[in-house]
Amino acid sequence: MKRRIALLAGTVFGVGYFPWAPGAVASVLAVGAGWALKNPLLLGLFWGMSVAAGFWAASPVSANSTDKDPSFFVLDEVCGMWTSLLAMPCTPAVLATGFLLFRFFDITKPLGIRRLDRMKSSSGIMWDDLLAGFYVFLILHTLRGFGIFWARTLALSKEMASRAARRRMRDLEPSNTYLLA
Repeated sequence: MKRRIALLAGTVFGVGYFPWAPGAVASVLAVGAGWALKNPLLLGLFWGMSVAAGFWAASPVSANSTDKDPSFFVLDEVCGMWTSLLAMPCTPAVLATGFLLFRFFDITKPLGIRRLDRMKSSSGIMWDDLLAGFYVFLILHTLRGFGIFWARTLALSKEMASRAARRRMRDLEPSNTYLLA
């Protein structure tokens, strides 16, 4: 039973069995979930639960596989992708840049990522993608610090503020319902 639940979690409900590039498909789904959530705090909550589930599921899945990092285990891709998006506004520019950078780091495995990928323990399944996501996290936040994503974020926040102001003004308008009585 534990193995079945671990497989269900590790394959992200079967996404890992996709015939072509299951890791990329899982990363796209993680981006889609980030877009749907739109809330960095909620994304952080889901990230934490997914990381915990990933470390838990990695051991039984790798124990029953001939490969120490089976390609059908894609929860690590989701966790890595979400790591890169933590505390960032989920705008199309951020999501696209994060996806492209994460796939680059996940495929090429530079800067110590390959060393984590080669770990003998099952936790290496998760650590390499989390480190790739962390590198992307640093790059995205650096770009944001230089104002690369700021214009779009500022435009969105101004639009939301003006909608809220219009809503408050509408709520403050005197109601004409007393004239109908």
